[in-house]
Amino acid sequence: MNLNTALILFLLSVAASTSSAQPQAMAPKDATEATRAVNRAAQAELPMSDKQSFDDARRGLIEALGDQAIMGAGGRPVWSLRGYEFLGKEGPSDTVNPALWRHARVNMANGLFKVTDRVYQVRGLDLSNMSKKLGELLGMLETFTLDFPMVEPRPAR
Repeated sequence: MNLNTALILFLLSVAASTSSAQPQAMAPKDATEATRAVNRAAQAELPMSDKQSFDDARRGLIEALGDQAIMGAGGRPVWSLRGYEFLGKEGPSDTVNPALWRHARVNMANGLFKVTDRVYQVRGLDLSNMSKKLGELLGMLETFTLDFPMVEPRPAR
């Protein structure tokens, strides 16, 4: 196991949460003509062919976690990207604002990222990001300085 994987697994293993409610899936409804018209107009205004945001979101990626679930107390998942596979589709359905669709696709970049020397972020494992500054002593991890506004404690650990 490399250092990156060990660090990611460490961050995930230290979590302490008991909330783990599972949302129930709802059947989708068709868009109204008014919604379709608004979404078509919004799409015409967007730079849909510009992929710079996607490149920026992946900059510094060390290792992605993919769709691994983060488990909470009782063995139930508290965070997972499973079920978001539909965002792999380039364009949105008629029911979704194209700007929100694109933003959600950009946000699918997840894992451990190097921001700058000794500063790392864990992204895509919560509704927010966690930043870490690592200190080193003789090649071994010595200290962690945490700055994490994570919504759910489990991904932060």
